Amino acid sequence: MFRRRPHPTIAHMGSGTAASGWAFLVARGRRQGHRARLVPDVLVELGLTSLVEEGRSAETPAGRVIVISRTHRIRPADIGTHQVRDERGRPFDIIYGLVCLDVPLGDIAEDDVATAFAQALAAYRRFIADESGFATEVSRPFPLRSAAARPPPAPGHLDAAARAEPRRPPPPPGRAPARWHLRLRHSLRRHLGRHLGRHLHRRLRRPKGS
Repeated sequence: MFRRRPHPTIAHMGSGTAASGWAFLVARGRRQGHRARLVPDVLVELGLTSLVEEGRSAETPAGRVIVISRTHRIRPADIGTHQVRDERGRPFDIIYGLVCLDVPLGDIAEDDVATAFAQALAAYRRFIADESGFATEVSRPFPLRSAAARPPPAPGHLDAAARAEPRRPPPPPGRAPARWHLRLRHSLRRHLGRHLGRHLHRRLRRPKGS
């Protein structure tokens, strides 16, 4: 049974606060079945604790709930005992991870996953030590280090860097022409010189009065 109380993340949603994440754990014990053992307090307030058991994200009135999950097979070193199987001989495979509320995440930082795993494993140790007396625990938010995904630019919107890019200035006066220009100019001069020379030669050879 959960204690319901207002959560500050819901009250201040959209106010530009730092992104937060919540750890969760879904696991079975030696006798009890597979169910949530650690749930985010924000999901308790939203009445959506089943999302971690289903391993799915969802749209909610408070924003989009994103569930990021991993699996881990419990080893003796994790719980301090060699009894790492249930009464049917199945290994203890836990599902853990983190929940984000209305945060467009990019790459998930390993530090965030490690924080969620540490909280989940601590809860599992308490659960496996006293299955019958264990009550589902509630996790508190922790600051995320994962990079937020950059939203795509609006249609027709130019990037600020592109808008600020200066145009290339025209070439300065007196700049030396390219070599192919020089070759073309020299060829034209030579061709014109020959043509004028032939024309003058023909005129000079004509008899006077013709």
